[in-house]
Amino acid sequence: LVGKPGTTYKYLGLRMFSLPLGGENELAFQLLDKCNEKMKVRTRNLFKRQEHKEGCDYDILLINKCYSASTSSSEHGVKLKLEPTFKHDLSSISWHADSMLKPFSSIGVYNYVKDDDPESRSDWRIGLRVREHIEGPSKNQRGVRNAENESAPQRPIAPPVSVNVPNESIYYLLGSFNHHHEHCVLAGDASERYSSTHRVARPGHTFASIRDRLQNFIRKK
Repeated sequence: LVGKPGTTYKYLGLRMFSLPLGGENELAFQLLDKCNEKMKVRTRNLFKRQEHKEGCDYDILLINKCYSASTSSSEHGVKLKLEPTFKHDLSSISWHADSMLKPFSSIGVYNYVKDDDPESRSDWRIGLRVREHIEGPSKNQRGVRNAENESAPQRPIAPPVSVNVPNESIYYLLGSFNHHHEHCVLAGDASERYSSTHRVARPGHTFASIRDRLQNFIRKK
């Protein structure tokens, strides 16, 4: 996790504290900071309506490494499973909507595959499917009735799709997309995939806010 000093992100039950974005002594973090600023501008330019642009101020980057079909083995301690939705594809990251983010904010992803074979560098895919209110303020929760969902008219649900993501490409989950859809990563055959996922953190999950809550709790006890 890389971000503004003090930002945190909870991922699969683990709270991570960010490394500093744009650190003075780390060239890699300076380059990530420049990349992040470019991503902000590009995302804003994709919107025609002004009200969505405030959800493009990316302040955290989650950098992932995904094993490919050929590197999935006991040697690496990782065994990829078949994705039942697409039958014959291995899932490197299973279905999910990104959580712990500012509601209805956008997400930008830079995709990189290190391989000399051009065909191997473009065989990674992203799966997409509709899951209304899967994330955000009106998130579906087991055992919780959602009046918004119950009152909404039933609409036909589009079938899942998968999209190729060539090497060094960028894709975006704009506006409310993450609120109403899930996505997964379908493994390519040869080389590992790296991604830099640019996001807007949910307010109230900084080191300072967590420290204040702990201090208040200690005082009460």
